[in-house]
Amino acid sequence: MTPETLLDRAALSLERGEYAIALPILIAQWRVRKAPELGDLIDRVDERVTGAPFEGSTDRWLAAAAVADDLSRGPLLRAIPKRTLEDTQRVLDVATEWDDPRLTRILRGLLVELPWTGRRSRDGWREIFRFIASQRDPRLVELVHTLPPTWTIGEEMQRFLTKLLTSAVKPVAIAPWPEAAALGALLGVTPSIVTKAETEADLLARIYEHPEDDAPRAVYADWLLERENPRGEFIVLQLRPDKDDAATKRELALLKKHQKAWLGPMEPVIRAVELRRGFPASATIKFRHQRDVDQFGHHAAWATLEELSWTYSQARDDRLDWTRAMTPAMSGLRIAHQPSLTQLLGATRPWRIERCEIDQLDATQFQSLLGHPLLPALRELSIGYSVKPSWFNGIVKCPPHLEMIAPLDSIDREVFVAKAEATPVETLTFVWSYYRGRFSRDDTGKLSRLDVATTIALPSLDVLPKATIATIDSALKQIKFRTLTHVDVTATIGGERISIAHLVEQTKRIRR
Repeated sequence: MTPETLLDRAALSLERGEYAIALPILIAQWRVRKAPELGDLIDRVDERVTGAPFEGSTDRWLAAAAVADDLSRGPLLRAIPKRTLEDTQRVLDVATEWDDPRLTRILRGLLVELPWTGRRSRDGWREIFRFIASQRDPRLVELVHTLPPTWTIGEEMQRFLTKLLTSAVKPVAIAPWPEAAALGALLGVTPSIVTKAETEADLLARIYEHPEDDAPRAVYADWLLERENPRGEFIVLQLRPDKDDAATKRELALLKKHQKAWLGPMEPVIRAVELRRGFPASATIKFRHQRDVDQFGHHAAWATLEELSWTYSQARDDRLDWTRAMTPAMSGLRIAHQPSLTQLLGATRPWRIERCEIDQLDATQFQSLLGHPLLPALRELSIGYSVKPSWFNGIVKCPPHLEMIAPLDSIDREVFVAKAEATPVETLTFVWSYYRGRFSRDDTGKLSRLDVATTIALPSLDVLPKATIATIDSALKQIKFRTLTHVDVTATIGGERISIAHLVEQTKRIRR
């Protein structure tokens, strides 16, 4: 069948709105002659045929790709972004075999976003540019001139990527095609899908509704970049899994200049803020009075906060509900340091909290926290120094990891361990001064393994304070080592956890 006949069939299908019939015909023609106009037409038709991106792991993607046809490949192609470099290589290795012009949009997107810019990513980029070369799409040629000036990366990496891009598209020929005018006419009868223009509020609402998803943040970043708003660049930089020194430096410069403005409606009541993936993720909160809670505590922007610490307050008990206020807007929290217990357990929807610290509670409140239906994800619970061994009586359901503020040489330590051993708890940790001591279960189920760790990270072993060793040594003197099957003492030195048991006199009692 001649190209003219194929285009006539496609034209007839497009005029009838039969896009699913036209698409495979046009892709088949692309494999014969790669014309830019044809690639643009296929992208336009694809908008009207294929649905949302494929959802699933890379292994599931590969399984689906093995049986996919031209129509079902559209969602698979759209699902390529936002994967690791290794997984991106795996799926591109398959997708380039399809000789599908829709892949060009994905490859162009990778070159615009540059999700990996570290030196260790170079081998991966060589593979990606090999895929770009095999695509042989003339629409990629112009990127040599338009794209490199927009990259905010180090000069060395920019030269490296520019050289690869030039080499990849250099062999691609852009030959005139007699049917170009006919393709232009087909574009005219295939209008692009027009969607309602989204406002900034719409884009932010989607982020707040799905704070765990990077995709809405990337869309918002694109929207900002189109308007030359520096926050768009900042979000793109923070979404990159691998950044070089130049990108990190640029990120810090943008943060220093704009952070206060980017905190939005929460700015008056949060401090010590850390932004991750372009939005506030960790902060200390300080409500000075009920009016602060009413004015600032209910905005949807709280949804991106994953960790919150409420500042210590000497407020009366009847004021704790506003000094440590938790509102439904804080729905994205994973770690909560000293929130209002009343509001924590008075919510109407379950929290996502995985670690919670409460230092002011009684036995009844402690029992209510264990296995509470509003805390289905809770794995770590830290409680204050007021806890008593009797609180552990009868516990049948609790988070796997319990922690209390008490020294290892506490007079009730053995009773606490014995009581905890009869519960489902997996570890029991004592936190005090310079260290934390964690009891965990051995093969027989007894809490007979003790690991002591310093709580301060140090650059080298030489600066480890003698007072820390003395405190740990003193606490271990009260331990009945014959009841333990394992003891170790560690410290974080230079970013790594190393054993310092040889420095602690008491550990020599159990040398094996």
